[in-house]
Amino acid sequence: MSMDKIVEDVKKIPIEKGDSIFVHTALSSVGYSGGDPAAIIDALIGKVGTEGRIFMPSFVSNIYAIDYLADDPIFDVQKTPSRMGLITERFRLNYDVARSVHPTHSVLVWGKDKEEYTKEHSESPWPFDQKSPFY
Repeated sequence: MSMDKIVEDVKKIPIEKGDSIFVHTALSSVGYSGGDPAAIIDALIGKVGTEGRIFMPSFVSNIYAIDYLADDPIFDVQKTPSRMGLITERFRLNYDVARSVHPTHSVLVWGKDKEEYTKEHSESPWPFDQKSPFY
C-alpha cells in the first residue's frame, strides 16, 4: 500500500479536533511499500489539532518484559529506541513529544498537557495502573 493511500485512509478516520487518541501502528500489516512515515503522523496531528493528544506505545523490547529485564538493561528516556515500529520511533525522534519513564512500557505523548500524562508513570508498580498514560 502506498503512503499516499495510508494517509488518505487516516484522514477518513472519525477523529475530531481536541480528541485524545492512542495509536498502535503496524505498517507491515497493511503492505507498506515505502514513503515517509511522518506523513501519517502529520495527518494524525492535523486531525486532533493543538487541543488534542496523540499517545503511542514506545516499548523498548519485542520480547516478554521479564526476559528483557533479566539482562539488566539501562533505560534512557532520551536515547533508548522504541521497538514498536517505524512510526513510533519517528514520532519519538522528530516530534515534540514527552515520553513516560517506564523501563519496559513507556508511552509517547504529543499535544496538550503531554507532561501531565507522563510524569507519574515512573511511580507505577505496574505498566497499566492509574499513574500510567494507558489509564
